[in-house]
Amino acid sequence: MGEVTCALDDDQTAPGWVDECYPPHGRCGFCNSPDARHRVLDAVASRLAAGEPARSVADDYDLPLRFVGRVFRDLALPMKENSDV
Repeated sequence: MGEVTCALDDDQTAPGWVDECYPPHGRCGFCNSPDARHRVLDAVASRLAAGEPARSVADDYDLPLRFVGRVFRDLALPMKENSDV
C-alpha cells in the first residue's frame, strides 16, 4: 500500500460522529492540526485498510467495535480505494 495520508478532511477536523465515542481534546502536538484525534483515526484507518481485523484494532485502542466499523466504512475504505495497491 502507498503512503497513508490523514484520514480527516482537508480542514483536519474529525467528522461529527467521532465525538460520540472519542471527545475532542485540542490541537495535535506533533503537526499542530486543530484536532489531535487525527492520529488515532489515521492509525485505526490505516490498520483496517491493510486488512487487520476490526476486533483486534478496537481492542488495541480500547474503542467500541461500532466506532471502528464506522472508521472502516467512512475513512479506511476510501483510503484503500485510493491507494496504489
